[in-house]
Amino acid sequence: MSVLGSLAGGSSGLRRAPSLFFAGLVMMLAFLASSTQAHASEIWTSEEVPLEENAEAGLNGYFSWNSYGNGGSINCGVEGAATLMPGGEGEITNFDFVNCIGTGVWNNCKIDTSFISTPWAIQAESGVISTGSVAWQWTFSGGGCLFVGPSSYVTKFNFTPDNKIAISELSLGDEIMAWTTPRGTAYVAGMGGALELSPAGVYGLQ
Repeated sequence: MSVLGSLAGGSSGLRRAPSLFFAGLVMMLAFLASSTQAHASEIWTSEEVPLEENAEAGLNGYFSWNSYGNGGSINCGVEGAATLMPGGEGEITNFDFVNCIGTGVWNNCKIDTSFISTPWAIQAESGVISTGSVAWQWTFSGGGCLFVGPSSYVTKFNFTPDNKIAISELSLGDEIMAWTTPRGTAYVAGMGGALELSPAGVYGLQ
């Protein structure tokens, strides 16, 4: 075969290479699309029918916070509300800690709460309802406190429904967060709690 023939054959091979490349690219994009769909967000339902408009829900329950390393815990009631939106998104529009009581190093403390940022966006995916960043401030006063003054906290909440298709309760279990006292002392804390979603058993995910 002549040099010219070899070059012609080579150019044909070069022309085939982009075709194979693009075919592979199409297959890869199709795989990624199917993978994304497999992990797509779930959607809110009302009585197992997808929401077509925003729905309001109540959130009431309790929150517990245990500071590892110093033997203290803080337990609060929760009063809140959420807006569920068509699709798997929504907002927690109100969220208050009420009647907080300290134990251990927080015993006999007066505890005031101020949330720094609401509403919080929520997203439902893989059976878990997650918030964006949640920020609040506790202010401690009175005798017997580990320290007095304000202390700020930033974390995310992940709630697990008791019944995915007809939710009555959302559990917040064994979440871990790091925090630092105003004195600069670093601690690790565990969070837990449960919230009743009302009306109970009406809203769900699919």
